[in-house]
Amino acid sequence: MNRLTHKSLARFRVDPIGVAMPGPRLPQRIRSVIEGHGSLRLSRARTASLVVACAIICAVFLAVTLTRAQSSDAQDWEKAAGGKISFDVASVKQNTSGRGARSNFPLDDTDSYSGDTTLLSATALPLTSYIGFAYKLPAFEERKMEPQLPQWARTERFDIEARAATPSTKDQMRLMMQSLLENRFQWRAHFATHEEPIFLLVFAKPGQTGPQLRPNSDDPPCGSGPPPSGPTPPGLKMDVGEFPPMCNVVMGFRRYMNGASLTTWGARNISMKQLANDIAVAPTANMDRPVVDATGLAGNFDFVMNFGEPTPVEPNVAPVDSGPTFLEALKDQLGLKLQSGTGPVGSLIVDHIEEPTPD
Repeated sequence: MNRLTHKSLARFRVDPIGVAMPGPRLPQRIRSVIEGHGSLRLSRARTASLVVACAIICAVFLAVTLTRAQSSDAQDWEKAAGGKISFDVASVKQNTSGRGARSNFPLDDTDSYSGDTTLLSATALPLTSYIGFAYKLPAFEERKMEPQLPQWARTERFDIEARAATPSTKDQMRLMMQSLLENRFQWRAHFATHEEPIFLLVFAKPGQTGPQLRPNSDDPPCGSGPPPSGPTPPGLKMDVGEFPPMCNVVMGFRRYMNGASLTTWGARNISMKQLANDIAVAPTANMDRPVVDATGLAGNFDFVMNFGEPTPVEPNVAPVDSGPTFLEALKDQLGLKLQSGTGPVGSLIVDHIEEPTPD
């Protein structure tokens, strides 16, 4: 049983649709068509088509707004956290213990944090995890940045123990990690934005969520403290179809039955933006592009999904029912789907990195 946990737009096009981008008077035109002038009358089919077209246009504009907001987040959170700061003391060592990866709080792009603390302690994590944490990268962007790194940076694991002079927020810890990377790894990087293929996360049916996506609930109460690292304690394991016991982090497990691989995957108290980020790296989803939330849903949510992997069939062996695919579960269980499009995507560009200096 394996636990699966994570870690300005000038134009916008959504494919495949045949809807023209709206002109300045499109709302008046739509209203005049619906209300009718003279002998014009609309069939139910045409009215439904107009409703769908309007919904798509709204989703596009919402995605434009969200993408613009997301592109400025990287600067806004850094400013809010106080700008460039450093750890008071820090130790960086190549991991040789063979122990499993762990940290005293999740080194990811979420706000999951045990509260203001002075200590960051992490063992056997790849350098990509520290970089992704430092720049608040969604897991998909972290994965996309990895090929830019030299071989040693992709394969070696590092232990980092660092302490701030005063209790610090998670975003302040990120800024201190940026400084640590610069000082110990001679790290230099910058962000660049390119128009790239993306997926929009939208409703499968306008305005309707599925049975396994709900506004955040306190039942059951959230587990106390940060999510555990390493093997999941028995009391925190998920059961099929049950919402996770922990909040603010995606949890899951995979089980094997009759040759099929079945996955239960979910989270509690996360935003739709975070859900979109996690879908981009969901197990078996095989996304090849980032996912941008275009549902317009505010607040935090709980979700749980159950899906399977296609199972190879050997000669003279009956096919194994592995359950719904990830995309089928996304539609039927959460009431959501992915819509192809293009949009501005910010990427971290690696300029320079060296093996760390000794302590």
